[in-house]
Amino acid sequence: MKCITDWPTEPLILTGNGRGEYYLLDVITQKLDGTSKISFPHFPSKVLVEIPKTRTTLAVLKSLMVYVEKFYLRYFYIIIDLEHFTGGIRSDIEEKFISMGVSIDKIEMLNPPHENALRIEGRSGSENDFVVMISVMGITECPKIEYHVAKVIEHKYGVGIDTCPRKEDIGVVLKQRRVGNYGKLIEDLEIEEIEKHFPQLIHALRAVEKIVDCI
Repeated sequence: MKCITDWPTEPLILTGNGRGEYYLLDVITQKLDGTSKISFPHFPSKVLVEIPKTRTTLAVLKSLMVYVEKFYLRYFYIIIDLEHFTGGIRSDIEEKFISMGVSIDKIEMLNPPHENALRIEGRSGSENDFVVMISVMGITECPKIEYHVAKVIEHKYGVGIDTCPRKEDIGVVLKQRRVGNYGKLIEDLEIEEIEKHFPQLIHALRAVEKIVDCI
């Protein structure tokens, strides 16, 4: 797959307001299959829907439903940090969808027994069907994507970082190594190595890939 940013189409990626995820996916998708396309309208002028200030939280599901109801898109991929969940991953997502009048037909764990990669089939209040893959980044001790990035840095350079590093701390290390972004950090890794550090991304993206092949 190849990430495109010029116009929302499907499968559509929804995530927070950082650039790290874009650079990661730009590299990973090409390693999986560099020919098909997945839409990542990261820039506000290309998003088409109102972006909530809390779009890094489960409020992103509200944006998803606007795409389903207003633009009739059906296929989505969401990346979100674990820190935005207050209970279980699955239960929090179900509760949020139900509060918006969405019925859930099926939830599949893509990285069992963990809930950090899910495939969800649902139906909006207007009876529009949709499918969304969700990757939840981080672990309980460090519930954000920087946990995984720090592990890659340790693997590649032998540089240990704080157990739960700040984005700024990682930026300092990358600058010292003259690595421009998260994508540059992993571009020379084999897909098996990337899967070791970002299993929820790879499992979800493989499910997205199957959808791309069928569209």
